[in-house]
Amino acid sequence: MKKIKKIAIIGFGSRGHLFADFIKENNDVELVAVVDVLDVQLEDAVKNYNINPKMCFKNYKDFYKLGKV
Repeated sequence: MKKIKKIAIIGFGSRGHLFADFIKENNDVELVAVVDVLDVQLEDAVKNYNINPKMCFKNYKDFYKLGKV
């Protein structure tokens, strides 16, 4: 099924993981980017949520430079 919405999460702590788990179970949306200051959180996004490492950012300014994905 084609994903109709793309989602990014800024802040990948406990609440960010909660949202990511919900997104993972929903067939209509796709988690495409994560922003967090901690490397361990970004590594978790890559490992457990199949986020492309190029779409993991340490600050929101770098994320916003991409424009709409």
